[in-house]
Amino acid sequence: MISKRFSTQGLRFVSTIILARILSPEDFGILAMAAMILHFIEAISDPTFEVQILKKDKVDPRLYDTVWTFQVIRGFLIATLLLVLAPFLADFFSEPRLDQVLLLVALTPVIDGFKNVGLVLFEKDMNFKKQFLVETASVFASAVVAITLGLLMRTYWPLIIGMVVASATRFALSYAMHPYRPRPSLFGWRDTIGIGAWLLVSRICSFIESKAGDFAVGRLIGTAALGYFSIAFRLSDIATQSLMAPARRVLLPGYAKMANDPRLLQSSFLDVLSVMLIIGAPVGAGMALTAEPLVEVLLGSKWQPAVPLIQILGIFGIVTVCVGNIEPTMLVLDKARLFVTVRAASTIVLLPVVYWGCAVGGAIGAAWALLATSLVRLSMLWALALYNLDLSVVPLLRAVWRTLAAVGVMSLVVTGLKTAFPDSESFSQNLVELLSLTVAGAASYVVSHLLLWLGSGKPSGGEQRILSLVHVLRAKRNLRSA
Repeated sequence: MISKRFSTQGLRFVSTIILARILSPEDFGILAMAAMILHFIEAISDPTFEVQILKKDKVDPRLYDTVWTFQVIRGFLIATLLLVLAPFLADFFSEPRLDQVLLLVALTPVIDGFKNVGLVLFEKDMNFKKQFLVETASVFASAVVAITLGLLMRTYWPLIIGMVVASATRFALSYAMHPYRPRPSLFGWRDTIGIGAWLLVSRICSFIESKAGDFAVGRLIGTAALGYFSIAFRLSDIATQSLMAPARRVLLPGYAKMANDPRLLQSSFLDVLSVMLIIGAPVGAGMALTAEPLVEVLLGSKWQPAVPLIQILGIFGIVTVCVGNIEPTMLVLDKARLFVTVRAASTIVLLPVVYWGCAVGGAIGAAWALLATSLVRLSMLWALALYNLDLSVVPLLRAVWRTLAAVGVMSLVVTGLKTAFPDSESFSQNLVELLSLTVAGAASYVVSHLLLWLGSGKPSGGEQRILSLVHVLRAKRNLRSA
């Protein structure tokens, strides 16, 4: 599953790089502005009824139709809001082009609303192969259309059209790949409204955590600056958080089976955290350490203002990875209200702090504010998780210290090696530097991590999980070739 996610995110990464080469920062700024508005309305209208399907082992099949019905209603409501608010939002952000853009963006929630609820059943049954096919096909279709039109039009419209194409592809494949055929129903909606209300607050918090920087930069500075900020955030997201998405999707149905076994839930929580950090931490740190040649080689010189943003947001991505498995743990423990209360308390201060950071220090100030507030949120949520799992900080440190130490070694190696390369605008020299730093960083991380693990007596944890997965994948490949 993780390997499949790598391929999907690799495709998304490549398409982003190609489009960044073709289009301008201002084009990406308009896309970020439109996506931010759409995601905000989606966040404040998310009933989260599908969580009841995932959380319980046995679910009345009629509830599937209820989930689909609310999806459809919600889709039309979101589209209506976008159409009504479009001119006012264009005035608010001082971006007249946003008016027409939102008219096209309004199609996506309607299309997504009619998507087959069978996709949720894939998730419940842990059928990740079909989920992967749907996701990859939508990313591929969107990328092909956006890149083709980008070469022809050289404007922001291909980015917007790509959003609609992705939704249309998911809609078509959801019915092609799952036999379930939903019908209108409101069965059981009252039984789910309690958890839905609290998770709605959690979704709003999640939106603010990820889009506060976009809002501040777009409102205070402008579309071009938002383009730099959004591309930096997108790259850090692909490199860290998005790679962990499949693991997060497994957690709720997986943890639900451990709800009556506290010790198993404790060890699984720590192992998942360790695995996520082993993968996400070196990628985020590596992106931050190699930002200068990375931007020059992949994006081009016109994106140089994004370098300091990538350096900061790469670390922000690591922090976000560290809290990825806390929400499903709290849901399984029936602590949704407590989790959301703590998360909301940390989020309340986020938007004004990021807004102030942007007003004082521009886009870089907003990025630093995001990182600072994410560290506060991390400490609060980890304290909450440890308390409710009846864990001390000692097993937490045992689960993560080797990864953090290995990242430290990698950082020293890469930082030292960077001094051997002079500043240059030459593509070939930057490419050599990027490849050299990447190879040296990856090698130093893997070797130091393995040595620390072996020196610690091969304790059970994330390293053991990853090595076991490697052995399983190797055995499967040998069977296929036999």
